[in-house]
Amino acid sequence: MKQRCGSRPGDLRALAWAERHGEVAERLERAEVSAVAPCRDEAIRRARGGREGGPTVPGEGLPGARRGWCRRARAALLAVLSALVLGGVAAAGPARLTAQETGSASPTGGVNAARWLDAPYVVLVSFDGFADRYLDAHDLPNFGRVLERGVRAQGMIPSFPTKTFPNHYTLVTGLYPGHHGIVANTFMDPATGRTYRISDRAAVEDGGWYGGEPLWMTAERQGMVAASFFWVGSEAEGLRPTHWRRFDGSVPEDARVDQVLEWLAAPAAERPHLITTYFELVDDAGHRYGPDSPDLVPALREADRLVGRLLDGIDRLPYGDRVYLVLVSDHGMDQHPAARTVYMEDAVDLSGLRFGNTGEVVNVYVTGGRARARALRDRLNTGLEGVRFYLREETPARFHYRADPRAGDLVGVPDPHVMVFPTRDRAARDGGGHGWDPEYQGMRALFVAAGPRLKAGATIPAFQNVHVYPFLAELLGLTPAPGIDGDARVLKGALRDGG
Repeated sequence: MKQRCGSRPGDLRALAWAERHGEVAERLERAEVSAVAPCRDEAIRRARGGREGGPTVPGEGLPGARRGWCRRARAALLAVLSALVLGGVAAAGPARLTAQETGSASPTGGVNAARWLDAPYVVLVSFDGFADRYLDAHDLPNFGRVLERGVRAQGMIPSFPTKTFPNHYTLVTGLYPGHHGIVANTFMDPATGRTYRISDRAAVEDGGWYGGEPLWMTAERQGMVAASFFWVGSEAEGLRPTHWRRFDGSVPEDARVDQVLEWLAAPAAERPHLITTYFELVDDAGHRYGPDSPDLVPALREADRLVGRLLDGIDRLPYGDRVYLVLVSDHGMDQHPAARTVYMEDAVDLSGLRFGNTGEVVNVYVTGGRARARALRDRLNTGLEGVRFYLREETPARFHYRADPRAGDLVGVPDPHVMVFPTRDRAARDGGGHGWDPEYQGMRALFVAAGPRLKAGATIPAFQNVHVYPFLAELLGLTPAPGIDGDARVLKGALRDGG
């Protein structure tokens, strides 16, 4: 049976909007998406005030394979329409959606259940490596705007190890890295012999590595559309939200912000209520120059500008007062002087050893059984200064790192500022780093949030980042996944009503 233009959820909203905004006609005529031409033509007629002929039948006159209403075609039309809602956003080019941009296999199919149409929105933004102390040390007026409207934590405490992938996935699952499977940026799975590396595209997109339920899947499984413009886990097969992007560091920061705003401007039926996005510029500069270098300042100012661009776009929305803007980071950043670099080869024979992460945390996989692992632990602790090695099951309980063999047989925990490598093939250098004990103040992460139920101009005590997932679920009205480590009640002090 042929479906007429306007017969799917959101089509009528898009066409009605076009009818009220004549300037959309020229934009639609330029859209180079042949599959949407029939309904595009109807939108143009309405935008120009003409209704003759009634709704167009999509696919009429087209080959059979292209008949019917294609979801990707409809999404392309809606993208062209919604782009004009944001007067302050640069005009978008022709709408060209790819498979990675619309997740047709998502549980919602890209349409919100009716019960969510009046729900609030959460925009979760990560500035990788943004230490909490940067807010006090630098003039960042747009971060200040969010602070005036919302709450700030006295430093969010990351999870061990304080690395990028483990902590980004903790933020959206409410599970410690030792419980969700992404135990480091690089690690081995002893059960399969396979290695996960953040640079390995096949591994990153393999959903088998990821445990827990990320927030966007919690939303999608409960009928709420979600979107992600970069976030750890969002690219993995079986875990993708309706809209997602494969990580590409060459994508300009402004383009990321503008896509978030376009998603927020979509017709209500298709509009994501949860959106995540990610920026790496502060982390990159922190590693290169160190956290106290004046050369870090341009990256911080650029991050501040991006916050302003996003906040201005949200403020222009007629429902902007229903949007929560949540700014986080995965960890802090601190200095590692070249002189404080330690090499394991100075204390032990490395034969039969494999390594995951090295540097600020060390994951070691030992061939030779537990007896050899214990002997290596003892020799390393006797022969090296500035680092403590543990059998995995001996790691401090507060790390929640004992259960998963992916973490290794031995785990090295250097003192702050100390870097540990197996051999001198890895040259010592000055710079910034992270991965050290999460209780160390230099690792404290960013948490600033503003929105309808949150206090204004308030500061709350430091808290562990496992509590972010259930807190955001509560703001959205979602039921969190069972068995998580986080507890939304920890952040009740951020709420005007006290939770």
